[in-house]
Amino acid sequence: MAPDLGHAGRDQLRDIGSGSVLALALCSVLVVGALATGLLGQAVLLRHRAGAAADLAALAAAGVTWPASGAGSGAVSGCTPQAARSAEQVARAHQVTLSRCSGSPDGSVVVEVSVLPTGILAGTGPVRASARAGPAP
Repeated sequence: MAPDLGHAGRDQLRDIGSGSVLALALCSVLVVGALATGLLGQAVLLRHRAGAAADLAALAAAGVTWPASGAGSGAVSGCTPQAARSAEQVARAHQVTLSRCSGSPDGSVVVEVSVLPTGILAGTGPVRASARAGPAP
């Protein structure tokens, strides 16, 4: 016959291993938090990459368009083919896709680029950014 441990002894036996379960749950929360932080960081990095590429593509297109239109002449009604090619080259160099290149009467050029995420974020859709370059408004 086993010795009677009493009420307090049985409660202590039931608590054996509860610290391990608590530690495992805490580690799981930390791992999920680290993964979420990594995904958020990847999304922010893509957004900054698209923004920088849009800025540079707009500057490249404006560098081709603006001198040809003359300072403040208002002759530009759209992104010229040469400016679009220049913006496309810059966008491709930054591994983004040129979505749109348009001009305005004040001589500025508006460029929109997009980039598709890879990895876990692949199904979330493209990250888009736009930029304007040209004379001051």
